[in-house]
Amino acid sequence: MGLVGQEDQEMTSGNEGGRPALLGGGPAHPGPWPTWPVHDAREREALLEVLESGKWWYGERFIEAMRAEGVPLSPGYPHPLFRNPLFQRKGEGPRYCPVSCPYYGGGVDYAVVACPNAERACREVAWLPQWALLGCEADMEAIITAARKIRSQAPALA
Repeated sequence: MGLVGQEDQEMTSGNEGGRPALLGGGPAHPGPWPTWPVHDAREREALLEVLESGKWWYGERFIEAMRAEGVPLSPGYPHPLFRNPLFQRKGEGPRYCPVSCPYYGGGVDYAVVACPNAERACREVAWLPQWALLGCEADMEAIITAARKIRSQAPALA
């Protein structure tokens, strides 16, 4: 039997002839998919411990330390979205949309809005790019290991 024959034989084992489910075969994934994020009591407890401790260490030095560990961390957004120049412009016509757009209908003056939690988050949050989270489990473990190393030496790094 040639390679093609072997492939066909391997495909048929365990899936009712290797046929698609719509043609009477079994589904490739018969069980439910996990909900996201995948977590258990251990993760919940660890998160609550950090949140309730109030001992958070962040900022430029933390970002620098994570980068030195090979983790592509970067500072958060420079300002809340409502401080974006797009929302600060005033005038008439489409050039001043969305705030002065006839479809807007709101009366918020974003030049005087205060959202202290959003402003604090921009100062204190660090970003891990989404592509860094697309790796395998070992990649995620490396990020955790880096954060733990830095946390254990926080006083020396401060």
